[in-house]
Amino acid sequence: MSVRNQLKLLVGGLNARRTGRPVPVAPAAWSEFLERSRVVAVLIFLVNVFISLSPRDDRVARKVAAVLRRAGLEVSSDQDVLPGENWAAAIAQALDDSDAMVVVMSAAALRSRSVQHEIEFALGRKAFKNRLVTVVVPELPMERVPWILRRQQVVSLRESDG
Repeated sequence: MSVRNQLKLLVGGLNARRTGRPVPVAPAAWSEFLERSRVVAVLIFLVNVFISLSPRDDRVARKVAAVLRRAGLEVSSDQDVLPGENWAAAIAQALDDSDAMVVVMSAAALRSRSVQHEIEFALGRKAFKNRLVTVVVPELPMERVPWILRRQQVVSLRESDG
């Protein structure tokens, strides 16, 4: 499916919450898709977005963060914690300051305790209701994404999903 058709589907009202199906995105079109997608549309009225990721997903997370920053959002993640800084306190503060969360979901993220804790925080916070977006990397089959995240807004970077 071409990027144009993917965007038409998205703009036409396809969303994971209503249909239960992720929106497929060709890897070459990630940035363009994210810039024009509901992900940015949902988050654009917010100011601070926290990106939850495994360190192995840094490349994808940087692309997502760049798109969100170009849209005028403040973006933070655990990778912003400086050496010598109290990691737990810095993450807690970043989460408290955030209006929404984007989870970069991969096999490594599924194994990460910190990603699990960050997701639990977002799911348990009323302020994050409808403000949790999961970006699924191409290598991860959708069936492996926790069911609770599949009920939220999902963007799949895998062409064959959907």
